[in-house]
Order: sequence, then C-alpha cells, then structure tokens
Amino acid sequence: MANRYNLAAEIRDKKASSIRRKGFIPAVLYGHDLDSMSVQVEEKEFSRVFNQTGSTSLVMVTINSTEHPVLIREVQYHPLKNKALHIDFYQVRMDEEITAEVPLTFVGESAAVKDLGGVFVRNMDSIEVEALPQNLPHDIEVDISSLNTFEDIIHVRDLKLPEGVKTLQEIEEVVALVQEPKTQEQIDADLAEEVKEEVAAVEGVEDKKEETVEGAEPAATEEKKE
Repeated sequence: MANRYNLAAEIRDKKASSIRRKGFIPAVLYGHDLDSMSVQVEEKEFSRVFNQTGSTSLVMVTINSTEHPVLIREVQYHPLKNKALHIDFYQVRMDEEITAEVPLTFVGESAAVKDLGGVFVRNMDSIEVEALPQNLPHDIEVDISSLNTFEDIIHVRDLKLPEGVKTLQEIEEVVALVQEPKTQEQIDADLAEEVKEEVAAVEGVEDKKEETVEGAEPAATEEKKE
C-alpha cells in the first residue's frame, strides 16, 4: 500500500473571501455514498500534503472525526498568483479500481546524450493507469540509462509499474528516445527552409491585397431625381 497522507478539514459556513483572509481554502467534498459538503482546509497544511500527493495519491480527509478517502480532483489557482482558491475532493471506494493520469519522472543518465551528444526526446509526460485508490502511485519513474545509442527506445512495456497498477496505454507507445544531433548542413538547410516559408507567407499576403484592390468596384452613386 502507498504512503498514507492525512488532512484535517472543517465544515464551511462562511463566504469564501472571508475564510481565505484567515488562511483557509474553500473546498467541496463529494463522491461515492456522500452528499456534497462545503468544507475548508488550512492553506499551509494543504500545500504540504498536495506537494507530496499530487492528484493521484490517496488522502484521508478528516471531518468531525470521520475519515474520507479522497483524491484531490481539481485545484483552482489565482490567475496571477500561485495561490489555491478552491479545491475539489472526490471520495472514492476503496474496493473499486479507478483510472488516473500518473506523471512520469525521468531519472538516470543516458550515454547517448552524455557521450554521443544526442538530444533527449520525451514523448510522454504521463500515462493512464488503473488501480485501487490505495495503490495509485504519486508518479512513475523512467530510467533513461538504457538509452545508450540512437537506436534505443523506451516503450510503455518497459516501464516498471508498482504492484497492483496496470497501464491502459498501448504497450508499444514510445515513452522516450535520443535523437542524433543535427549536422551544420542540416541546421543550415532547416534555417533556409524557414526563411523560404516566411517569404512565401508574406508574398501570399501581398498577392491577396493586390487581388482585393484590383477586384474592387467603385461604389455606385445615385443621381438625385428631380
């Protein structure tokens, strides 16, 4: 079983703006066998827990001595400040498997990058998995030390998933690889192609303007009838 994370919450009976000024975050708790509840959590404590769990690890939210197994389904942030404004807690059933997007964490060192000067290409940032709530991992590590040449590829089937976790991705999907560095000739050719495309785009705009001017008809004027 994954690590246990606990978070205390209280029933909310005041306006959101009021509790935010006191260092709390308004939230809603809903899900299996539960009527929706308006609650609040202490801002600093939530940040500490969320930094460890993300949106995939199970959290035990305690309200009036009752524990609720939840996933942090959504966190709304201030558009300018990195500050949580509202949280959605989703209560899960411990005996029912759920699906989740689990982030990938890339670790290790690739010889194809270090010794051959290749460019590391990360084709996926997360994978979809299915597991019981208590088995959902915070992240899945991808060891890139197996990328020794430009022919080496890490597929989904190569990932080491925790016990009780299965992926819903196609096992042949590419997770990561290392591309051979471009030669100076290739770089010059790419730059020339970009310039050519930009010139063509500008010429296309100019041609369109000329067609519009040439095709324009003078506005008709009506003579006054006596």
